[in-house]
Amino acid sequence: MLLSPQSGKSLVFFFATTSDEREAFVDKMRPVAKIYKEYLSFVTVDANEYADLAVPLGLIPGEFPALSVQNPMYGQAFPFDSSDKQITPETVGAFVMDIVQGKVKPWDGRTRQQRAQAHDEL
Repeated sequence: MLLSPQSGKSLVFFFATTSDEREAFVDKMRPVAKIYKEYLSFVTVDANEYADLAVPLGLIPGEFPALSVQNPMYGQAFPFDSSDKQITPETVGAFVMDIVQGKVKPWDGRTRQQRAQAHDEL
């Protein structure tokens, strides 16, 4: 399921609990995947069987569908915040561009709740 870090490509992981959701994601993302095929590999994950893979990618187990971009070369993960946005070709394409432009910082190991609490304490 994982590609070798030597490939130099980042991985876009999409976690979903049903095969229908995963198939729909593949169909919708095909144009985005073609645009970024030199730099990204898109992977779908059965969230029921491999939910434990979500945690090291900055995702919250049980909150699916979910998406995260991983740069295996640098060990960085960029979880997509789907709490206020749908996972669509447009939002994923914009998210990838935001990562490239440095607008999105790599996941720091804290959950959304921990980050919100830290912000509230300021």
